[in-house]
Amino acid sequence: MRKNRIYLIGAMRIFFIGSYRHNPITGGHIYNQKVIEALNELGHKVVEINVHHLPFFFRIKFFSFLYCFLMWFKGSSDLILQVVDSSLRYFPFTIFTWYYQIPTALIVHHLKEELPQFNLREYINYQLMRCNLKRATFIIVNSHNTKLNVIHCIGGNNKKIWIVSPGIYTCSNSIKRRLYGTKKNWVFISVGSIIPRKGYDFLIESLKDLNKFQYKCYIVGDIGDKKYYSLLLKKIIKYQLNKNIIFTGYLSQAELEELYENSDLFILPSRHEGYGIVLNEALNHGIPVVATNVGAVPEIIQNNVNGFLVEPDNPANLTKILKKIMESPYTLANLQENIIARSHCKRTWIDMKDELKKVFIDKLNF
Repeated sequence: MRKNRIYLIGAMRIFFIGSYRHNPITGGHIYNQKVIEALNELGHKVVEINVHHLPFFFRIKFFSFLYCFLMWFKGSSDLILQVVDSSLRYFPFTIFTWYYQIPTALIVHHLKEELPQFNLREYINYQLMRCNLKRATFIIVNSHNTKLNVIHCIGGNNKKIWIVSPGIYTCSNSIKRRLYGTKKNWVFISVGSIIPRKGYDFLIESLKDLNKFQYKCYIVGDIGDKKYYSLLLKKIIKYQLNKNIIFTGYLSQAELEELYENSDLFILPSRHEGYGIVLNEALNHGIPVVATNVGAVPEIIQNNVNGFLVEPDNPANLTKILKKIMESPYTLANLQENIIARSHCKRTWIDMKDELKKVFIDKLNF
């Protein structure tokens, strides 16, 4: 027999089911943590369930959902808050929540617009996500682009979708002006996990034709895919870019801030981005950006205003833009002035949490 659950006024017990692609230094993880902080500050108890926090046995994909059941029967919750890409790993528990009509809120960081093809696992995951999105009580997304992709996935009902954009840690009171006119030794920076979606192979293909210039490109991020990282290293050796491209691995926030301050250009070669928090971080340091025209990137980067947009997986296009910049450094000086003039547009994680609280109060009648 199904339960007809209602929202409770006052303190609630909330299950938070995190992404199984958990990474403690990515923008998505920080976003999730700010959601939890916002709920805690409203006085609610959040039980966080993340596969990377579980005992070894429960990390096995088939058994992960068992932990959810154990935690549930230990003390049921008033709301399930779930990151949408965890649908496949926890699907038996998800079906359980559907059957008992447990209110569910979903967080969507990025959602591909097209239906996966020729991959049964991805196809099943997509259909489960679609069902989850349709049944959700409300959905939190990080950008207008992600909202449009969700609407495309589930149909025209957009009244239950709320956009809450990410923030950054601190806003710079003063931005360092870089002297681009006399620039000879260039420093590029790119930040993101080493996974195929981030497009670093495309970046390396673009940099190989810049051998007449002096530059270093720092790629900051953990190794999320060892095979992909190995492929990148082979490309670097093949094109003799060992002295030009440097993988820093994980950097602390202080180390990353220092690298931002000493960089001339930020490059984001992603094949898909739900938002791109690192773009705001770069702009916060006054760094012009060259980024692929994908996902929510055009919501942050305006072509020829605070950066340049290029097509993904088009090395010739990116190489052309980089050559233009390095041959005419004053191009970046103009972009830098635009960034400084628009610096009042910054948004912190505190602003994001305040907005989240309003969403939860409105949607759940806390």
